[in-house]
Amino acid sequence: MAASKTDHVRTAYLEGRSIAALARNHGVSCGTIRTAVADLLPDHTTSEEDAPAPELPVTLDMPGRVADFLRCSQRPP
Repeated sequence: MAASKTDHVRTAYLEGRSIAALARNHGVSCGTIRTAVADLLPDHTTSEEDAPAPELPVTLDMPGRVADFLRCSQRPP
């Protein structure tokens, strides 16, 4: 989307226009509008772009011998 349209879309979004209505009016997808107003959305959080994503713990619920083997192999010596 062109910068001139982006400014208009951002202003209209702040005035209360819906993402769907803006997409229809500008002939683009809702995803394009969401990208243009991403930092204005309520669930947007600022973060450093170069910062790695935090590692989240993974839990597997696995019965049987494989689980027993993995459980034993993860214990420190």
